[in-house]
Amino acid sequence: MVWDEIEKIIKKMATNTEFKLTPRIVRVLNDVVQAEQIEGNFAYLYLNESPDLSTAIVAAFLILIENMLDNGVVDPVALDMETQLLFTPNSGKTQSVIFKGHGSVNGETNWILENVNKRGPYAGLQYSVDTQTFKAQVTASKDISIRSKQDIRKLFAEALGLANFSRTDEKEIIILVDKKILDYIEKIEFRLVDKKVKFGELISGQILKSTGVFREFKHTAKTSQPFITFVTNMATLEEYLADADVTAQSLYMIGNKWWKYSNAFIRKSLLELTEDQKINLRIIATTAIMMTPDNLQSLKPLNAVYAWFSDDSSVSDFRQIECLAVSNDQAETWQDIDQFIDQLHDMPEMMTLLRWLSLLRGTLLSTIVFRSKIGQEIFEKINDYLPFLQLDTDIEQELRNSLSLIIESKYPIALDNKLNQLGYDAHTLIVTSNQVSEEVRKNILDRRKQATVVGYDEAISESFYGRFKKMILINPRAFERRKWILADIAPNIKILYPSISLDRYRNSLRNDQYFIEQLLNLDWFKDGSADIIVNALKLAINDVGPIAYDLSIDNQDTTDEEQQVSYRSGRLIDSNADEPLTDPDTDRNDPLAFAQYQLSFKENHQARVLGTEHGKILVKRPNDFLEHIKISNVVVGDIVAYIKIEDCVEFYRNDFRKMTSDTEFRRKRLTDSVARQRDYYWKRKFLDFVSRNELGVDRLKELFAEHNYKRSVGFFQSWANVTKINFVPRDIEFIRVIGEIISDQSLVDEASDYHRASQQVRDKFQLDRQKELDQMEHIAISAAHYPISYLTVQNMVKINYKVNRAKTNCLLEGE
Repeated sequence: MVWDEIEKIIKKMATNTEFKLTPRIVRVLNDVVQAEQIEGNFAYLYLNESPDLSTAIVAAFLILIENMLDNGVVDPVALDMETQLLFTPNSGKTQSVIFKGHGSVNGETNWILENVNKRGPYAGLQYSVDTQTFKAQVTASKDISIRSKQDIRKLFAEALGLANFSRTDEKEIIILVDKKILDYIEKIEFRLVDKKVKFGELISGQILKSTGVFREFKHTAKTSQPFITFVTNMATLEEYLADADVTAQSLYMIGNKWWKYSNAFIRKSLLELTEDQKINLRIIATTAIMMTPDNLQSLKPLNAVYAWFSDDSSVSDFRQIECLAVSNDQAETWQDIDQFIDQLHDMPEMMTLLRWLSLLRGTLLSTIVFRSKIGQEIFEKINDYLPFLQLDTDIEQELRNSLSLIIESKYPIALDNKLNQLGYDAHTLIVTSNQVSEEVRKNILDRRKQATVVGYDEAISESFYGRFKKMILINPRAFERRKWILADIAPNIKILYPSISLDRYRNSLRNDQYFIEQLLNLDWFKDGSADIIVNALKLAINDVGPIAYDLSIDNQDTTDEEQQVSYRSGRLIDSNADEPLTDPDTDRNDPLAFAQYQLSFKENHQARVLGTEHGKILVKRPNDFLEHIKISNVVVGDIVAYIKIEDCVEFYRNDFRKMTSDTEFRRKRLTDSVARQRDYYWKRKFLDFVSRNELGVDRLKELFAEHNYKRSVGFFQSWANVTKINFVPRDIEFIRVIGEIISDQSLVDEASDYHRASQQVRDKFQLDRQKELDQMEHIAISAAHYPISYLTVQNMVKINYKVNRAKTNCLLEGE
């Protein structure tokens, strides 16, 4: 009966533009309803994220119908006196009443209900109803109201042709969904028996806010007992399930957002909690987002997985990967830049430069516009930033020369020629870097050519299907390539990579093949489309010839989509900018500040302080006390006090050991910090691998050497022992190779993000220690319970730069 009614609702939804349904989405909804009839947990994976909105709506209607048809009633015998209730008499107006016990009419028990109004015609009005009427027209109430409401549920029952229905809401669900979808759902209106109804009037819901408190779903009466809890923050939901007595029968995880790498720790805890509390799990996402080892592992315990690989039997043919040759001198130039990064990235400031270089590379290798304006802007910003690194003069000049060669590269012309060779027209979709998609589109239009050009972040909608015969992907990263290939938009797909990246991406294509094969083992559809894709991938991989140039660091494939740098909002230095800007090296928005003083030091020539006009710093006084003084008043010879990074390591090691042994401590430490999550993840994975396989340092050295990563025995002694573990490894490659050895693709694809996370954790630990030190002003230095270090001011010069505020008025060690 429930399934028949929900089928009626889906048919009605298909005729209402508010629900944004296409015939294929209607099929998806019917599939999901079929999956609901199988006991246990399931995942439904589609080509794109279009079903997210309608699936959330159908889930809400489904639980409503289940409640209406479960014959649930409020038993008057079990009620306490003065219980708050909702009563809907034959007039059709629902009102708040108080239970006043029972009486007798003609020898039969009747139940007394009293209206809550204290004034007006309904003040003190009592109803005497028999047991049958009570059970049919009374339900529980969360609160009281003096207002009467129209009986929307009765209208809904009439629309479905239901003569009898329950008013109780004993069954509950939780829907985890993106906020933009929730905002849209709250605004939905539809017609019931010639009356326009708000979604919240029919669906009694509440919203668990990120602060951990509830608010009413829009248009849901405060008297209604909510049977749906909407959540838009996974960490908040995890904490709620861990601490509250939850009665929900199902959790709907709708959307790709929850399956990104940055959510791995919270997601794992959340899934464990749903299992412990016997909450049914319903996962709605895309096939592409599951193409990682962790995500595939999460699918294995489910009772059923339904995965789309094609919208029909005609699967896209993308067997050919076009390789664009890059001149040898350009390849060598990029190699010089990468070697520079490899040597100096241990400096905290260098991660910002690395990411800007990555952005420059992604721009120049993704545009058909020679001397791209956007590329030029990024190039100039890098040049403006270089003085802040205080590099050796020769090294800085060498880097500038390399960048000058890159910015004048003829690669965009070669890319344009290749596109012309492939051919494109109004039925071609070209997908390229978000930064350059608009300039590529304009360039094509200006030459009176036709093609649809979008960036990789573009949402794939149902309107894309049937429009294109060919799709060309320009220099995509792994997750971008999977998103667009597995969406199956066009029957012919070409992927264009420069030769300096192709070998790396060929290995990544092998991962695509492996992931699809793994998912195919779980898939209940098994319509043959996945097999065709696997065979096409094999041909594509085999068609790629040997590549001579091997790029050691390719940050385009090791950056999570949510960690990308936007050249518009990610400026670090801009002498003409007055508005707050975003530092691409942080996960938060920090306004810039004017640095007016620069201190350099005798003992460490790389260390410096960038001081603002009113900034202060701690200096050591002759009486062994510390004092804050304005940086403008610092003189040569002053001794600046600070906490060395190396002196923070022991604090960190203790913290790390406690997270390993204390689950509750680990949950609290990791919940609020993506950087801590990633840092703990890759180190714990490596330590567990070493412990599980009982590997000695000699065997570790051999194992890494097999992957062309050679380091000393002392290096591996440090990283294989939790008592000696450090903040940040010497290079990104170490994390990437760990991923290869332990078969963890997230570490391979996201190595630079994990490395950056470890740097952020290190900086946070030093900042926390420095804050403790700042509190020691006018207290004897001997009272400190941790080592304090000192540097002697050698020089102070006046400057006038805008820098990230977090980098000001503190000592930057620079080593």
